[in-house]
Amino acid sequence: TRMPQDLCPGACSSWNDGLTAAGDRLFFVSHLTRSHQLAVTDGTAAGTRILLSTERNQPPQPIGEIQGRLAFLGPGSGQSPALWWSDGTPDGTSAALDLCSTSLGCSGSWNLPLVVGDRIVFWVRPSEPGTEIWASDGTVGGTRKIGNTPLPSLVDTALWKGSLYFSTFDRLWQTDGTPEG
Repeated sequence: TRMPQDLCPGACSSWNDGLTAAGDRLFFVSHLTRSHQLAVTDGTAAGTRILLSTERNQPPQPIGEIQGRLAFLGPGSGQSPALWWSDGTPDGTSAALDLCSTSLGCSGSWNLPLVVGDRIVFWVRPSEPGTEIWASDGTVGGTRKIGNTPLPSLVDTALWKGSLYFSTFDRLWQTDGTPEG
């Protein structure tokens, strides 16, 4: 048992969560007194580093791996987070899609984002009553509504046989992240 590298040495107080594997790296979020950091390790001291520091109320939130990169929520405009990508390097960590800066609007606040294949499935609560399910490949053109469903609880979701299964109060739902599926 060993610590690859102490990213908060001395009298620093922090806690970590959001452990997410992507490729041959392990990403995690360190919460410090006044900031949050997305960090990565390959299990060695030399391969453990901070990728992104935020001082806002939007700590990084890992979603999962897509094509060897980490998809995560990070700082966005206003109070809504944006979708970010990281390949495990500081230069390869950047914002991909901020819904608030597109015609899609801030209502798509990335509720319960989950990786399904090469897409991120999430729920949107529009201004009118109801809940919509959306999917995104990280681009404006590849982000679209795929249906209408109630918002599930996170504990009632499972990835199985290439699809996302989720339950709501009275139904079991399934999606592969496309309108057809």
